[in-house]
Amino acid sequence: MLSYDCYKIADYSSTDWAMHRYQEVAKLIQEWIGLGLIKPGNRLPSVREMSRQTGFSMVTVHHAYSLLESEGVVEARPRSGFYVSRTERALGNFPEMQDELQIARNASPTQVPSIYELNRAWRQSTFTNFASLHLSNDLIPTKQINAQLLRAIREDIRHPNLPEPVEGHSELRGIVAKRLGLRGVLARGDDIILTSSTPKAIELALDTVTKPGDTVLIESPSYYPLFAGLRRRQLQPVEIYSHPRFGLDPAQFEYLLEHNKIAACILMPINHFPTGTTYSDSVLRNLVASATRHGTRIIEIDLYAELSHAPQTASTLKKYDVADIVTQVGSFSAGLGPRFGVAWIHDRSHRREILEMLYSEDAEPGNVAIQRAAGNYINLGVYDRHLRHIREELGKRVRRGLSQISQTFPSTCSISHPSGGFMCWIRCHTGFDSLKGARKAAEYRIGISPGSLFSVTGSFPNFLGLNLSTPADLHREDMLQVVAELIRE
Repeated sequence: MLSYDCYKIADYSSTDWAMHRYQEVAKLIQEWIGLGLIKPGNRLPSVREMSRQTGFSMVTVHHAYSLLESEGVVEARPRSGFYVSRTERALGNFPEMQDELQIARNASPTQVPSIYELNRAWRQSTFTNFASLHLSNDLIPTKQINAQLLRAIREDIRHPNLPEPVEGHSELRGIVAKRLGLRGVLARGDDIILTSSTPKAIELALDTVTKPGDTVLIESPSYYPLFAGLRRRQLQPVEIYSHPRFGLDPAQFEYLLEHNKIAACILMPINHFPTGTTYSDSVLRNLVASATRHGTRIIEIDLYAELSHAPQTASTLKKYDVADIVTQVGSFSAGLGPRFGVAWIHDRSHRREILEMLYSEDAEPGNVAIQRAAGNYINLGVYDRHLRHIREELGKRVRRGLSQISQTFPSTCSISHPSGGFMCWIRCHTGFDSLKGARKAAEYRIGISPGSLFSVTGSFPNFLGLNLSTPADLHREDMLQVVAELIRE
């Protein structure tokens, strides 16, 4: 019998995580299937054997098997055990090296194709939008947070001249600091600056560590909303490949810092957008060490850390930042949606510079009512329960989407296996033009993100990014089937 001992799950001791251990077992089996270690029709290890290998109870393992059965990944056979469904087909994994892709070292952001007409189309309510930058609306606690917004507005009416500091609502800043502390980051409320949106926070971070004409190192593929800020500041990008399975190569990172005058690195190492991968702690530690040696700032885009599918607390580059060279940029949009997506900056060494910029602009604090509403909602004590629900449901939706993609997309495709977030990254055959495919999909009222959107040089022409946070219903299955047919054309 094939042994899977090298894929054992870590033993989590926290009782808060215990109720979610079955998800860890289910995720492990999904990884085995994705890697081809267990093939369609193969029998899974018995409940007793799986319990021995993982260290979890037989009840937990059986719960995991039942979850996979409900999602159609495995099937139970009386008096025989659980088997991988024969309809389940594993798509190829991304190779360990980047042979299929050459990233330009120095490139102009102007090469990125215009998708203005697609963006307008994707915003229509009648679209099935796999191209959205945000979590599906049905996962957002709209009613509860709106109730807190009404409460905050009434407070503003009663106290119209109540001053707020330009750095934002003090209570919410304290909440951010406390949540960072749970991830091993030393932060105080006074270290945090709130802004109205993620793009604004990124631009403030860029303004403190770069000047026009500077060179910045960015991942590729990357979080494309930051590209506009690079163009406006006339910053020169150097791309570094972020592998869909392993993330950045620390040796390549060190080489690029050594041979280029890099003013800042912009990285998203936790639940990376769009691959969904999370860099290992050893990689995080090495990246910070390299940047520290070269005196290079890191801007960490920390948007989706709270959307990990597994229950453990997400790590962060800032955790290893003893020299204070990492600027963290985060947002509540992942859990509360874009409307209440108050963003924040954690940068103790540049706090004064950021505040001086805000004061010189005569900036008002971000929407104070929204900041108070977010703070009130979180302080009710239901936010963490809400996040647990999101992570559990999101994990199911993403796994179900990956399962269908494995069954219906051409066998020449490769697909990422996200550790968190709602995106997956798909490489199609070399003849597929994803930009043309996106325009064709729009005719069917389907939004898909072309791969070239995620690179300042327009790389990844045969790749797709898909948001799988929408309900895993028959309608979504039909729309993914249409996307599969477009790839085959």
